[in-house]
Amino acid sequence: AGVVIRSEDGGVTWTRRPTPFDRHVFGLHATAPGVVLAVGDYGLQLRSTDGGAHWACIPREQDVILGRIASAGEDAIGAGEFGTLERLPRGIPPGRRGVLAGVPPDLYLFDVWADAEGVVGVAVGLGGAVVRSEDGGATWSRVAVPFERDLFGVGGSGARVVVSGEGGLIALSEDAGRSFRSIDSPIAT
Repeated sequence: AGVVIRSEDGGVTWTRRPTPFDRHVFGLHATAPGVVLAVGDYGLQLRSTDGGAHWACIPREQDVILGRIASAGEDAIGAGEFGTLERLPRGIPPGRRGVLAGVPPDLYLFDVWADAEGVVGVAVGLGGAVVRSEDGGATWSRVAVPFERDLFGVGGSGARVVVSGEGGLIALSEDAGRSFRSIDSPIAT
């Protein structure tokens, strides 16, 4: 409902910081100390330069739900509904939309990850959707995976990428997201 929380002591205590909107915030990305981009419902894009005390709205043409935003080298990549994958120079909208190959145009993406250089990226979404980019997010292609459950999270380091999803699904890639295998999950279905 347009609220973010902030910690100034490494996560020991938190303070509510309302934004000027009541739209849900789903993703945050810090580009510098005190500089934050928030994304969410109905194309919400807000930027703060004072650690969340004040927010400025950044309008966007497309009214889509934006789910997550992740670092991609010096930039950021945002993911959302209708196959939205956008590279944001220095983490500032507007972004450059990536081209999707081999996926339906109404694909809902929940999360995105990029390697430290911002060259290789993996995004995940509904129905076991995994898409991958090798060109900094300019183009994204479908990755064949051995599962069809909804995927909600992705993260990694180097060539190791992990996705998580419905029913406790955890899958691992050891080749930078080219292929995945399910691994045992400590989470009950």
